[in-house]
Amino acid sequence: MKTRKIIFILSLCILFIGATALQAQTFQKDLRATLNNEYVACLNKQLSGEWVYHISYHIHKKTGELVNVHWNIKQCDLWDSEGNRYKVIDTGNDNIGSFMWDLWNNINAYNAGYDIVYYDVEDGWLPVPEELPEEGHLISSVFRFIGNGDKVTWTIHWHVHMNAKGELTAEVYREYMDCY
Repeated sequence: MKTRKIIFILSLCILFIGATALQAQTFQKDLRATLNNEYVACLNKQLSGEWVYHISYHIHKKTGELVNVHWNIKQCDLWDSEGNRYKVIDTGNDNIGSFMWDLWNNINAYNAGYDIVYYDVEDGWLPVPEELPEEGHLISSVFRFIGNGDKVTWTIHWHVHMNAKGELTAEVYREYMDCY
């Protein structure tokens, strides 16, 4: 009897995952960024170099609109004026569609005034819905500079839970930066 229940539950899970995959198509894009002697406050240093973001995003097959975004840095080469090497670690996911969708879609505009330059991307490259979703589940992000014995971490965790009627049932927001 237990075996049948387990098989039934696994079948439902596989069916659910398959149905979700049929509704959205995954796309991937690399965003190459360079720093030119940019001041990093928590390190109290100026860094130069390059990193590459890998962005995976899902487009709903029927509406053609963005469903969620996942990002991580796949390559990094940064250094300070003394030649010390640094790494940037950044990974996150957004299926709420709040700030992060707009940031990735207008990344050049958000970096105005800084010595960060993104290559191979124009603002407006994501097919963002006109109205961002009211419901969602999670935005999470961990951003780190590591090198020369220094480590700076900025963590954002935003959980939103909605019930079947679309009513907000829980919202938790935590942000932590270890240099303050």
